[in-house]
Amino acid sequence: MIFILAIRDLESLLRSKKMSPKGQDNTRHLQVLQFMNMQLKRPLYSREQAARQVANAFRHGGKLGSFIMSRERSWVRDRYIPDGLQGRKGKIYSMLNDEGTLIVVRRYLASCKEKNSGYHLTAEDLAQVVANYWKSVVEQDQSQDNEENDDAVRIVQDTIWSLKELNEDPAKWSISSRAAVDWLHKLGYDWKEVRKGLFKDGHERDDVLQYRQDYFLPYLESLKSRIVQWDEKGGFMLGKSPEEIRRITGLTPIILITHDECIFNSNEGPRFEWVEKGSMPLRKKGPGAGIMVSCFITSLQPLRVPEVYSDHYLRFNNLTRIALESIEFGGDCWWNSEKMIKQIATQAIPIFNHCFPDCQGLFLFDNSKIHDSLPDNALRAYHMNLNPGGEAPSMKDTWFRDPRGNHIFQTTSFPDTPEIPAIYRGKPKGLKVILQERGLWHQGLRLRCGNSQKNCKLDTPGGCCARGLLSIQEDFRAQKSLVEEVIEEAGHLVLLYPKFHCELNWIEYFWGAAKWYTRKHCRYGIRELREKVPEGLKYAERFIGKFWGRSLRLMEGYRAGIEWAERSKKYASHRRVPVHSDSSL
Repeated sequence: MIFILAIRDLESLLRSKKMSPKGQDNTRHLQVLQFMNMQLKRPLYSREQAARQVANAFRHGGKLGSFIMSRERSWVRDRYIPDGLQGRKGKIYSMLNDEGTLIVVRRYLASCKEKNSGYHLTAEDLAQVVANYWKSVVEQDQSQDNEENDDAVRIVQDTIWSLKELNEDPAKWSISSRAAVDWLHKLGYDWKEVRKGLFKDGHERDDVLQYRQDYFLPYLESLKSRIVQWDEKGGFMLGKSPEEIRRITGLTPIILITHDECIFNSNEGPRFEWVEKGSMPLRKKGPGAGIMVSCFITSLQPLRVPEVYSDHYLRFNNLTRIALESIEFGGDCWWNSEKMIKQIATQAIPIFNHCFPDCQGLFLFDNSKIHDSLPDNALRAYHMNLNPGGEAPSMKDTWFRDPRGNHIFQTTSFPDTPEIPAIYRGKPKGLKVILQERGLWHQGLRLRCGNSQKNCKLDTPGGCCARGLLSIQEDFRAQKSLVEEVIEEAGHLVLLYPKFHCELNWIEYFWGAAKWYTRKHCRYGIRELREKVPEGLKYAERFIGKFWGRSLRLMEGYRAGIEWAERSKKYASHRRVPVHSDSSL
């Protein structure tokens, strides 16, 4: 019975995903299991014969058989099989075994684990700490006096002796970051992702796919011959300079400008860290103070005026150097649509017109509420009352088509004239009057369908409700957002990305590179964050051409009908995208 229980325990251990031994240790356990099963299946075999059969199956001789019998006794008695030592007896001396070096390494690891230290454990920093210590031991050895602690002298001398055994040249006393990675593994650390939160992906939602395949991609394809493209070195691609495009097509060249906002928080640390096995670092509660950055970039660089133009020239022409706005948010200071419109009108459009005077800009924005916000006087059927007056917002005058297709002017508010009852003068007309003037009103038409416009069935003959019926009219469907109105008034184009498609917006990769830099170098403080954010943005600039190339290839893949799930795993959040990528335009 004891023997049977030992077999079951060994089988359970080998099936376990977490506890199952790896490599040569797994082989040792399998050998013992086969040996024990052999004794049950072949009772006429002696122990030596069964062990030899198992050893032969693993292409070894009788010596392994004796080891198998010894390990089997250890398992039955103690449920333990000694680990294999093959490859674990270092033939080359490791400086991690040096006492002084180990003390310095453990001191550095302890400092990284201190609460509020702000330091992140990295292999590069560990390699630098070790290199600095090795350089300092030479100076300490030369300055030692007889009154110093004997143990300190011994540690320094042992370190110097060990280093000279490896290399006589002190200039080469250092380790690579790859060696530091091996040291961290030996000291019980793993490279893990620090996870928080969940994200529900709507990447393959029907309405999102329809917008991407039926509007977004065809729209870009229709403008392909007019779009100016640069190569990674900053030169124009063959036939894609503004002059060539204008000569070949006879049309105005188009420059792609993409936009997005990004938040940098002082308490954000690296997503991946070296973590001691069985533990997880304690992060500060809350994101901490933050800086919000709103930026416009082309497919080559940020949208900015070249350095050849002096600051005096910029002030004289009411220009800013770069189309970038940053605020330290909190309290009453937040990024909103008003600030967004101001940045477009005072930064992005003037800088674009100055840098590309004979081109037309195609401004791309993500599909968020701040970019899709409507003007105060916009045509919004779902904000209107059924009857005249009330607290409904005042809307701009509009038009509709009569049965002959002619445009008929229509006001949305009553005029302030004597023939109008005083109670209604200057007040909104309401849905009923607007629909009556258009000949669309019929008895029994209610105000709305339930508490949400999602309940409306817009394909119902005669309209499901007054709000739903008016919302599908041509003039109401043509209502543009405030961003579209400002940019198109300046003679440029606007396009929104499909929802959940952050991979198509190359500025998301730009933000990823900038945040990687700030997370690595910022030490949990708003003062240092103010310094590191500009450095991070400058660091990320060098990759913009590659990021654009990756987004371009993804668009080509979608256009060819390749689904996202077939090409790569989905993102874990709406703006978590790979930072480094190749580029081939």
